[in-house]
Amino acid sequence: MVGEIGRNDYNYAFFEGKTIEEAQLMVPEVIDAIKNAVKRVVDLGAERVIVPGVFPLGCFPVYLMLFKSNNESAYDEHHCLIEFNDFIAFHNEYLQQTIITLQKENPNTTIVYADYYKAFKWVLHNAPQLGNCY
Repeated sequence: MVGEIGRNDYNYAFFEGKTIEEAQLMVPEVIDAIKNAVKRVVDLGAERVIVPGVFPLGCFPVYLMLFKSNNESAYDEHHCLIEFNDFIAFHNEYLQQTIITLQKENPNTTIVYADYYKAFKWVLHNAPQLGNCY
């Protein structure tokens, strides 16, 4: 499993005051780092590689606190910040396209995308039916 690469890069950028547009310029470089990590483990003999996307940062408490908005339209139905989640969706889509290319370049290796974004949103949406965890 290749680690969740990119989140800390984006956290640093946003916490230092970078805009969504500025962070979007980082995405190709971050995805390239992931691509190189996958290539390295494949070159070392990996036959199956899982590449996770990034969680929806706009749902994380630190983002909700630091980037709080009085504009109700800034939030989705789960009270997550839309612009940050849209940014992460952009990153994850770019990553998925890169994984497709990597898979074509390495037909004897299974390279799959782990959709942390959708899994997180599923848990958030279904939390009331999942019961207490304590």
